[in-house]
Amino acid sequence: MGVFRAGVLLLVVPLTGMASEPPAAIDQATVAAACSSCHGGGHSAEARIPRLGEQTAASLERKLLGFRSGSLQGTVMNRIARGFTEAELRAMAEVLGTP
Repeated sequence: MGVFRAGVLLLVVPLTGMASEPPAAIDQATVAAACSSCHGGGHSAEARIPRLGEQTAASLERKLLGFRSGSLQGTVMNRIARGFTEAELRAMAEVLGTP
């Protein structure tokens, strides 16, 4: 199983069925680990994958919702974001973004 597929599975499996749960139900460690497999700080300056720690929660929310709606294009983020509700994406942005 590739790193990408494993990372997506780590993110998707714990969050399944969260639409009816409050945002606090997100397992912050799982979300951070899954997303940072691609968006962590270990990439070179030339990498086109943005680092999550350098983005505000509001900016991440706007981007995640944009990927979900299709108004922002990405290589895989559109497909990943469509797998979550808007509430789940907002909660992830809060967990991963800076204040």
